[in-house]
Amino acid sequence: MKTKNNIALIGFMGAGKTSVSKLLSEKLGKTLVSTDTCIETCEGLSISSIFKEKGEEYFRQMESRVLEDVCRQSGQIIDCGGGIVTRPQNLSVMRLNCLVIYLESRPEDLEARLRNHTNRPLYNAERSDKMIKLLESRQPLYKDAADITVSTHNKLCHEVCEEIENRLRKYENTSG
Repeated sequence: MKTKNNIALIGFMGAGKTSVSKLLSEKLGKTLVSTDTCIETCEGLSISSIFKEKGEEYFRQMESRVLEDVCRQSGQIIDCGGGIVTRPQNLSVMRLNCLVIYLESRPEDLEARLRNHTNRPLYNAERSDKMIKLLESRQPLYKDAADITVSTHNKLCHEVCEEIENRLRKYENTSG
């Protein structure tokens, strides 16, 4: 059986994936890769611009290609975009190549974190009901994909990382 040498962080926008993945990559000595950054580099456009100019379906196709490319390597912390779980093929790629960690966040925590961000194509502060519905539709996908779920509620980035490290040790002891 192939060893899962990558760790993929999944969760809704604003869950802290980017901050946690940076700290986790430093602590574990693994290369950090962001699927969104890879897409922006390939396209020469921001994620918001890709959504606006080319549409969400185009973005999701790019996201799937990038994930497949990234997963050809090992020893990485992969910071996944919030909607990566919406395509079944992505779930298959992650399950095969990654230990998947879901950063679970409450809607009120996400709203507080996202309130001042203007670069989130699927978030609009005036439409929080839409965000909650989107979160609710994705939660089962996140939970199904996850090997480990970590709540981010009332936790600082380093506390989330510590919990992940502790859970990784327990996971390795029970699955190895």
